[in-house]
Amino acid sequence: GESDIEQLAMVLRQLGSPTVETWPDLHSLPDYNKISFPYQKGMSWEEVVPDAPKDALNLIENILVYNSSKRLTAKE
Repeated sequence: GESDIEQLAMVLRQLGSPTVETWPDLHSLPDYNKISFPYQKGMSWEEVVPDAPKDALNLIENILVYNSSKRLTAKE
């Protein structure tokens, strides 16, 4: 995206709107109430990169998650 807001909208479009289940600390973010976006279901990574091997899709799915405690680390 060309701006922070546009970039955030792109993330929401791909990952879907965050929920308490996908991002438990969401409501505690300092700017949480300053902006809102319409609900987004999100897209599967298979739709975005249909020719990617299953291992690559699994890696993407486990790196690009809202909840940092569920995100793969570099060591993993």
